Amino acid sequence: MLVYLGSGMRNVDFVTKYSDISSLTTASTSDALLLPYPPSYHVQAFTGIGVHAQYYRHQEARQLIEKTLTVNPIHQNQDVVIEASVALRKQAHHIMGLPYWYLRGIYWFIRKNNIVNRKIIV
Repeated sequence: MLVYLGSGMRNVDFVTKYSDISSLTTASTSDALLLPYPPSYHVQAFTGIGVHAQYYRHQEARQLIEKTLTVNPIHQNQDVVIEASVALRKQAHHIMGLPYWYLRGIYWFIRKNNIVNRKIIV
């Protein structure tokens, strides 16, 4: 569980890591969906629900991923800042590998509002 505080707002992310290239994140803000992620990074966001309901949605998604993809979470004691930095670099590399990525910003901004409050599909 990661909690972000700033500008009078509190955002919560539940993160489960399956490997160095696979994870599940359940966020509390649609901003988590603004930019695309590599295909093995599963991200969903639910707004207007409490932390307990968000955690329940995360657990539902975990069960789906673990059953469908036959994977298990890994538990590593690594620095959260380093983990986030590595994930952001992988996301940036993925984005810049997309054709015309620099022209897609408006589409991504609109898209995030269409996919918030929806469960992941595996």
